[in-house]
Amino acid sequence: MNALIRIPWKFYIDHYERGLPTPEEVKTTTAHVYIRADDPHLESLRADAEFYCHRFGPDAPWLKVSARATLDAINKAQSA
Repeated sequence: MNALIRIPWKFYIDHYERGLPTPEEVKTTTAHVYIRADDPHLESLRADAEFYCHRFGPDAPWLKVSARATLDAINKAQSA
């Protein structure tokens, strides 16, 4: 089985609801969603999380925290 990445729901749902290419959820919990590390839409999610984490990104502190956790999880999975 391919490696899974655990990311927060908040940023994942926000990304999806804006109609952006979103990795398919493989497994879910009340706070997280698991996606495949080789999903073709992972780069879209990573780039969006990077944008939200940037100091000139959207002013949404609650979403920035989730975006940072998403970006950290993706980067950790890609460096493994």
